[in-house]
Amino acid sequence: MAQLIHAWLSQHAAATPSREAVAYLDDTLTYAELDARANQLAHTLVDSGVTGGDRVGIFRDKSIHRPVALDGMLKAGAAYVPLDPASGAERLSGLLTAAGIRVVVSARGKRRTLATLATLGNAPDVLIGVDNPALAERCVT
Repeated sequence: MAQLIHAWLSQHAAATPSREAVAYLDDTLTYAELDARANQLAHTLVDSGVTGGDRVGIFRDKSIHRPVALDGMLKAGAAYVPLDPASGAERLSGLLTAAGIRVVVSARGKRRTLATLATLGNAPDVLIGVDNPALAERCVT
């Protein structure tokens, strides 16, 4: 039987915790760091109401945080919906509606872009900063 990617990553982290898992420009994460951060994000997602099969928007530029967001979202049992930071507010609003996204994982610097969605009447209920998953914010629309 095939193994799920997030389960494989957790097993690999247990077997080789200090081995480099992610590298982007000058930033790196070991398997242990990736697993710990993804676990923290998964717990934050679940605490925010995400259940198996929910769609979670990932609104990230390329960085070492993107694999954390993807792994954490999978550990929470959610489905990944990419949200392109280069997209305009109207397109993002349409994607949130079409996919039924209530929770978005982003970078702190991207929160202003997502906050403008409230002016279109469509902002996510919860915004989680993958660079610090403990900082889940309830969005006011």
